[in-house]
Amino acid sequence: MSKSTIESRTLRRAAEILGGRMKLAMRLQVPLLELDRWLAAEEKVPDIYFLRAVDIVTGQSAIEPSDPVGMPPPAHEKNTDKPSR
Repeated sequence: MSKSTIESRTLRRAAEILGGRMKLAMRLQVPLLELDRWLAAEEKVPDIYFLRAVDIVTGQSAIEPSDPVGMPPPAHEKNTDKPSR
């Protein structure tokens, strides 16, 4: 009998939503064998992958680190022009 954890159940649900283990492995960018160990609860799922699976299950789109939504522009991109009076 295999163990079941909240992490492994969440990964299983994410795989169902995406259409299979291979698609989930591709989305998470992890080897299928590693994903299978997480699904079987043989190894602990690293938090970042668990949270990405939660995003899939809840229908949220994760913000990538390269997508700084809501962050002010870098100093070199700031408009230094002062408004005319």
